[in-house]
Amino acid sequence: MAKLVSLLVDTAFIIVTDMSPQQIEIFKILICFLAGFATAFLSCT
Repeated sequence: MAKLVSLLVDTAFIIVTDMSPQQIEIFKILICFLAGFATAFLSCT
C-alpha cells in the first residue's frame, strides 16, 4: 500500500512539473477529492 502511494506521489509530481498554473489548480482539487474518497474508503473497511 505504501509503495503504491509513493508511486502515485512520484507520478503526480512529474505531471505537475509539466502543467500550467490553471491545470495545477484543477489537479489540486482532484487530488483533494481523491484523498477524501480514499480516506472514507479506508475508514469503512
